[in-house]
Amino acid sequence: MTFVAVGVGVAVAAVGAGVAASNASAAKSANSKAANARTQGATMARDTNVAALTEATAVAKQKYIDVYNTMQAGIKNATASQKAALQQATDQSKKAYVDLTKQLVDASKAGLVESQKAWEDSQKYLNPYSEAGTSAIVGQQDLVGMNGNDKQQAAIDLIKNGSQFKELAAQGEDALLQNKAATGGGGIRGGNTAGALAQYRPQMLQDLIDKQFINLGNLSNLGVGASTNLATGRTAFGQETSNQINRQGQFEADSTMGQGNLDYANTMGQSAADQNLILTTAEQQAARDMGLSDAEYAQIMGIAGYQSDYYKEKAGIDSGKALADGQIIQQRNSAYGQAATSAIGSIGSGSYGGAIGSLSRSKSQPNEATYVDGYTQAKPTNFSLNAQRTAQPSYYQPQPIQQSQQYGFNGLNSPRSF
Repeated sequence: MTFVAVGVGVAVAAVGAGVAASNASAAKSANSKAANARTQGATMARDTNVAALTEATAVAKQKYIDVYNTMQAGIKNATASQKAALQQATDQSKKAYVDLTKQLVDASKAGLVESQKAWEDSQKYLNPYSEAGTSAIVGQQDLVGMNGNDKQQAAIDLIKNGSQFKELAAQGEDALLQNKAATGGGGIRGGNTAGALAQYRPQMLQDLIDKQFINLGNLSNLGVGASTNLATGRTAFGQETSNQINRQGQFEADSTMGQGNLDYANTMGQSAADQNLILTTAEQQAARDMGLSDAEYAQIMGIAGYQSDYYKEKAGIDSGKALADGQIIQQRNSAYGQAATSAIGSIGSGSYGGAIGSLSRSKSQPNEATYVDGYTQAKPTNFSLNAQRTAQPSYYQPQPIQQSQQYGFNGLNSPRSF
């Protein structure tokens, strides 16, 4: 009987240990599922945050690029408009120079034409006097014999054979003869009429020669005055022509210089506009690149933070699981001892039915599980053969992963929470 009791006790203990081991294995499996679910949740939360941060970073970077492109289009359009306006103003100013220069040159040419006409009119009026003066000088030279005896004789003969000499001589001789008749033919107041007549013609000729010389002198003086006026007019006309030509040249030079200054100013203005475009573009590029760098840096730091949170959470999950598994093992070992103690007690008292009934109740209790915050939490069962013993809950209490509130950026460059 003693051997039967011992055998039954050993069997009961073995069955109890098996039940405890089975329950412990189920509890550890439930803990592993809960830990895996928790880890999966943490991973999903991390990946979701990283994806959101990456998307936000891409949006922010695209905003920087769009703003840069818009500003670039604006500064390029403004520069093109500025350069076009400057070129248009330069062209208009140069055209004004050309038009003004043409007007001045045309006016100068018109003045020169008027001066030439006045000079030609003065020539027409003064040339006869000048020519007469020239002829008078030649006549005086002929009378005094400067051009030779033949010229002199011809000049005297011209006077002697002239109608004036003949008329005056006839009148004078008639007067002498009439005076002779009136006085009775006895001579002219104590003179001889024949002698008087003989002296009258030579004297008359001399008087006419002297008078001709004076008249030629007067004509010569007129000719000198006319020639002087002609010379003065010619000099004035030449000076006026020179002045007008100089003015025309000065007008052209001023126009060329003015247009050159306008071209220079236009070139400098165009260059300044291009330089401003280059500098502004460089500043905009620097601002864009800085913004892109800040966005990328914020993304890197945010991802690092999410990774850090994930690994901290993972470490907590692993630590909690290990602690819960340790508690389960302790409870299992305790159940082993309780099963052995109960079996020995049953052998001593002979209450095999109670031990078997207790064992049946333990085998009928499944390893239950509850769900906390969407994660599976293992609920250890009673590992003892005593139906009244209540198992202690696992120390592993999963918590939902907390989203980070410190990584990421708001707008373009300031931290914000996702």
